[in-house]
Formats: sequence, structure tokens, C-alpha cells
Amino acid sequence: MSGHRQRIVGRAIGLCMVTSCISLIATLSPLSSQNMVAGATTSRTITWLAAGDSYASGAGLPVTTSPCAQGTGTNSTSATWAVVAAQRLGTESAQTGLHFNAPDVVACTGAVSGQFFNSYGNSSGAEWIPSMGRFDLVTFSFGGDDINFSGIISQCVSQPLPGIAKSDPHHSCPSDAYIRGLISRKLGSQYQNFLTKVANSAVVSGGNIVVMGYPELIDLPKFWPKIFQHLGFCQGIGTGDAIQLRGDAGALNAAIGNDVAVVNTAHPNGVHLTFINPVSGDSANSISPSDPLLFEPSTGTRHELCSPGNDSWMNGLSIHLQTRSFHPNQAGETSMGELAATVIARLSFESAAKSPPPLPKPQFTIGSAFNDYCGVAWPSAPLLTSTSITMTMSCNSVPENRFLFTEVIFGDPRLGVTPNTGLMHVVGRIVDIATSQYGFHELVVVASSVTL
Repeated sequence: MSGHRQRIVGRAIGLCMVTSCISLIATLSPLSSQNMVAGATTSRTITWLAAGDSYASGAGLPVTTSPCAQGTGTNSTSATWAVVAAQRLGTESAQTGLHFNAPDVVACTGAVSGQFFNSYGNSSGAEWIPSMGRFDLVTFSFGGDDINFSGIISQCVSQPLPGIAKSDPHHSCPSDAYIRGLISRKLGSQYQNFLTKVANSAVVSGGNIVVMGYPELIDLPKFWPKIFQHLGFCQGIGTGDAIQLRGDAGALNAAIGNDVAVVNTAHPNGVHLTFINPVSGDSANSISPSDPLLFEPSTGTRHELCSPGNDSWMNGLSIHLQTRSFHPNQAGETSMGELAATVIARLSFESAAKSPPPLPKPQFTIGSAFNDYCGVAWPSAPLLTSTSITMTMSCNSVPENRFLFTEVIFGDPRLGVTPNTGLMHVVGRIVDIATSQYGFHELVVVASSVTL
């Protein structure tokens, strides 16, 4: 795994109660062959990037890697849902004709959607950069940190400590209007632009993006055990705040699901986008509302905090205030992974056959031919003259430990490059190797062709 794939954002969020993690892997029935991709005759490898925030990194698991609280599956009891899904799909690869690579887990606790592309000054960097190339499948949960949901939860359970926004009367949480306003401002067109950029830049043409929604965190007070109904609070959250939080979490899921549907209709780069609601399912994904893998199936056992039966798939308030609290435990991660595997198994992956063809082994000396897939290293904007365009780029085959960037000079200033352009096929010749006063090296390439 490259250094960029290992670089992860270190800001911790979230809040988590120590609960017993219930493994569902041994008890869930296997996916039937009729759910598999039809017509597959030859084995193809599916590359997978598992990006996102703490709900994608596995921050609620008992054993995670620092600084991003990732459950990468190296410990058998600590696997985030993408890793669980890949393991589940791996057992079915003979039936699907597809082989799913172990996902490159770059998800990081605290990440907002913009950190998929930008480091925002964090030493660990962006979750994806052009030199990582494009993937057949990109999965993530994003949106919770865009509206500072961890801060909202903190205020709900920590009053009378200072909060982030004014509360409604008789509430501790920030006001419902404030939270709904955040959802309106941070999602919608802004989130749709983000999804479109991911499809155009990080996914192969015809690939797939799967977006996982969020649990409701806490059950309806009418389902709480009698003692907590009598006390008027559970896991530090009062009944009124619990009802409001559920409405706000539902609004967040609805907004993300709508944005995914809007972008999927536009079909950018031929990429298909799918939203999974882990709370109540979605008939469009063939997840029945009564599916026992859901946090709140229409019939049977419910699994949110304070649900009856003491079978929560969520960690509650605990001494692990900045990591595990209010995040799924292993049982929750396993259920979401099984849901994701069911959905992904039904997706079409013609994209595996459309990946860029292999290129000749490159030589990085002055005068050598250059032939690579490169993307502009935004926010370094291209330099335009009357006769040329110069772009600071990251290229798939150029080793980062030798050359920080590649300066590409192309003799057509009309080249329509934008932050959404993604990777470009650059053919030319290395004319120089530049060295900065700080000791960094850059290739200088004069391109004979640049194909968008």
C-alpha cells in the first residue's frame, strides 16, 4: 500500500460504551447464487477503495489502528463493514466470476467529504490522490462530519457544559432548526458535486460507488426498557432529545440518499451510485424492510441504543469518549458488511474490463519516453500562456519517493482541464529533472499528446 493510502486524518470524533461484540458471521446464512452477478464466465479482479469517516473506518471497534481508528481486519474481532463485505464476497467469487481485492482502507475518523480529495493541512493527507489511480469500486460513508454530528451528540449528552448552538426549550441538543439548516447547507448541491467529482476522478468508467448511510443511534423512547422510560433518559440522552436526534439522523440519511439518486441519474463517467440505508432498508436494493440485518427491521429484533432485549449493535456513552462512543460495535459492522455484500453482489462490473491498459515499464532519465496516466495536483492550477499549458501533476507510475511531482508542458492552451477532469493519458518525453532549494525533485515532461 502506498504512503498516500496509509496517510490518514488524525482528528478524533465520536463518543462509545463498552459492550459485548456479537459475531454474526457464523450465524448468518450465505448469499445465494441467484443474488450473484449473472453471466460471469471469466475471473476478473475488482479493485476497491474503502474511504469515508469514522462510520467507515470502524472507530467503534475494540482494536483499531492509529491515528484514524481503522478496523482493517488484521484482528479477527475488529473489521469495519467494507472489510467484512469483501471477506463475504470473496467466498462467492467462484460463483460471480469476480475476485474482490481486499479493500484499501483509507477511511478516517473525523473526515469530512472534502477530505477525500484534500488534506486541509492534516499531515496524513487526502484519502485519494491521482497517483493512486482509479478503482472499480469506491465505498464510503460521508456527511456526518460535514454537519459536525459528533459535536451535536456531545452537546446532547454533556449539558450544562458549553454547547455548539442554542438548544430548544427543555432540550440539551442543538435546536432542530439549526441541525436541519446544517443538513440543507452542507448536503444537496454541494454533496452532489462531491459525488460527481469522485465518479469522474477516482472510479473507472462504468465502475461503482456504494454509499452507506448512518444508524439512528438511539431507539424510540416508547421501546426503551421501563426503568429508562421512567427516568426520562437513556445513555445520557433525554426522551425529547432522543426523538429529535432520530428525526435529524433520518433527515441526514434521506438527504444523502436523495443526492446519490440525483447523481446516479446523471451517470457521470458511466459510474453507478448506490445508497444503502442500514436502518430500514431500500426495496430498490432488494433489501427487505424486514431483513434481520437491519438496525430496525419492520419485524423482529431492533438493534439501536436502548432497544428492547439488550441486543444493541451500537456502543453507547463510555470512557472512550473520543473514539468508540455512539459508533457501531462489531455486530453492527458485521451486519452492515453483510448488507453491503448483498448489494455489491448484484452490481455490474463491466468496468474491470475497461481499466486503462498496462503501460511499458517507465525510465526516469532525461531523454526517455514518457507514457503515463496523470492528474493535476490541485489546488496548483495550470499555468497558461498564449502557446502552451503547464500542469503540476501526480502520475501513476512516477515513484513519489524520487519525484514529488511531474511538470507537464503541452502545446495547446485550450486543453479543458478542471478539478473534475480526473486522470489524463500523457505521452511525451522527459526533458529535464528539476530540483528545488528544499531538495525535492520533479520530472519535466514535454507532452506530444494529452488525452482527457
